[in-house]
Parts: sequence; structure tokens; C-alpha cells
Amino acid sequence: MPKDHLASAFLAALTYLESREVPDDIADDDVRTLETVIYHMRQCDQAERDRISSAARDAMLETSNPRLIESLESIIENLEP
Repeated sequence: MPKDHLASAFLAALTYLESREVPDDIADDDVRTLETVIYHMRQCDQAERDRISSAARDAMLETSNPRLIESLESIIENLEP
């Protein structure tokens, strides 16, 4: 199956926000942004959530970075109904 580049780009942005080290005031903004994104992800239909989950699983196979894997696992968990 071909790579879903839109879902992969979306995941790259989310995992970057979730894992970067920033001062507390910026981290608070990041958390609010991530909460908004997760809310909208949960509003997606099942097919869209499946595409993002599939891209996250593929990304997990392509990395050995434990922080990235943890972030991707969290995203998959948040996509579950």
C-alpha cells in the first residue's frame, strides 16, 4: 500500500509538538494546541482515523527513537473510539 503522505506529515507535526523541550509558557500553549488537535482527530470518521493510525504504526517501524515511539503510541491510543 502506498505511503499516506498527508497522514505522515500530520504525525510529524504532532510528534514534534509533543516531544520538543521548551519553556513552560510555550509548553502550555503546545498542550492546548495538542488538545485541540486530538479533539478534531476524534471527530474524523473511522476511515480517516484508520489512515492516521496506520501511518503511525508505519512510522513506529521506521524508528528506534523511544520518545518518538511513545508519542506515536499516544496518538494511536487517542484515535481509538
